[in-house]
Amino acid sequence: MKKFFNKAFGRFFMALAGLMLAGEAIASSFDFSTVADKAQSGLKATLEPVINIVSILVALIGVVMLIWNFVKRSKSDGQSNDALVSWGVSLIFVFVALQVIKFIFL
Repeated sequence: MKKFFNKAFGRFFMALAGLMLAGEAIASSFDFSTVADKAQSGLKATLEPVINIVSILVALIGVVMLIWNFVKRSKSDGQSNDALVSWGVSLIFVFVALQVIKFIFL
């Protein structure tokens, strides 16, 4: 099993080195500003709808779970306070992370 992993890692790093050399040869023949502008516009066009869909899904799931935990809390369930806080903090974290991704990449 050890030989298999050694061969697999060796082949992976050889392929990676080959790709780096090929990338260097290709990069030397292009204008970097044009390539960077095209990559940025393509990333923005792809990433913006994905982040919007993820935001909507997280919001829907979060609202359902917060309502469910609030109903459990009103029935005096002992662990519902922990679940309510956990879901609230998780939603805040996810939305902040999505905004950071938007800020960095868009």
